Amino acid sequence: MPKLDNDELRKILGFSSTSEEMGRTWVTDIVEKDDDFKTASKLFMDCSEVGKGYGIGDFVTHGFDVFKRIFTAESSVMFLVKDADDPSCGYGAFSVVPSRFARSANTCLAAGPGVMSLNFQGQGRFSYAYQNLIQSIQATKYAGFMGDTLVNNSALVKMLDRLGNNILGKIPHVAYMAQNGWIDGYIIYILITELNR
Repeated sequence: MPKLDNDELRKILGFSSTSEEMGRTWVTDIVEKDDDFKTASKLFMDCSEVGKGYGIGDFVTHGFDVFKRIFTAESSVMFLVKDADDPSCGYGAFSVVPSRFARSANTCLAAGPGVMSLNFQGQGRFSYAYQNLIQSIQATKYAGFMGDTLVNNSALVKMLDRLGNNILGKIPHVAYMAQNGWIDGYIIYILITELNR
């Protein structure tokens, strides 16, 4: 899949966008600078270290350089929601990357690794990020989404089901979680055309 120019992608999606919430101004934009990659990387690693959404080895063992390479590869894009006055304060990050479950070097399906800051989890804000994710998958010319989520994240599983995603199967021991040990994961799938019915 060809990667769109970031400025072209901003026009399609309306980024950079701002919103007022929790007494702060939040800016959503495509991640291009190292400082923003470091803020996004910290969000993922903080959650990984306490067993919230990612296994303890998912990001920590790779280091920043590998993290950045994953999300700047061809057909990948990352977004960060950050405080306009304090760019080091991230609310959440989400991304579009080729799906590893498609088993193809030129897949038409995307995955969407995403994370919410620990301070903002459990407050019903992930659905906003999900809508942005689906728009981004569409804008980057992918046909659909095929990713995974942990079975113990019941709130997210219910939300994804409500939004039309299909559970294709279960992966045993998909991640080793801090405080919880090995956890199974669901493979989640949706075609963009199904969303437009």
